[in-house]
Amino acid sequence: MPENRSVPTPSTHPQTQVIALLRSINVGGRNPVRMEALRESFSELGCRKVTSYIQSGNILFQTDGFDRIEWMNRIESALLQRFGFPIPVVLLDKSELKDLLDLPPSFQKAGMDPKHLYVTLFSEPVATKFPVEQLTAKKEQEEVFQTERALYLYCPDGYGKTRLTNDYLEKKLKVRATTRNWNTLTTLAEMADQMTE
Repeated sequence: MPENRSVPTPSTHPQTQVIALLRSINVGGRNPVRMEALRESFSELGCRKVTSYIQSGNILFQTDGFDRIEWMNRIESALLQRFGFPIPVVLLDKSELKDLLDLPPSFQKAGMDPKHLYVTLFSEPVATKFPVEQLTAKKEQEEVFQTERALYLYCPDGYGKTRLTNDYLEKKLKVRATTRNWNTLTTLAEMADQMTE
């Protein structure tokens, strides 16, 4: 008689490419985290194809199905236990990242240099849009546009001189936030595409 072997049941959940953006690590000498240890932490949670990009805390992984809140809680709990300090995480899947990279037409201005373009991403949708005109910290030459999941910020003088920091926006919008430059986000989108090839 043929040997009776159990056949793994295929997952009913679609494979999702997820981008995790970590806040406040390896910036200004604070909260040093080795990327190897960070990748290990994600792998131990069952993430597949774990990849990191540069040292500021950008992780890509693949999973079957994607519940944002569940994954955020799991990741933050694991990182706190491993590294000994809280590391806020903003999660989005590949399609959400692609949508963010589709610049709103009303925000596009002639002569914009992508190297001065930044996006502050929110950990969850902002239910009430904050009136941009009430962003009292905004400098005159800065351009700002907000959606439910992000705030686009064009800083001709550089992000280091803006007053629209993560801390400021978190207090105003009552949501966790982390900021990346345009080049980083476009690179992450390309890396997410490569995961499916």
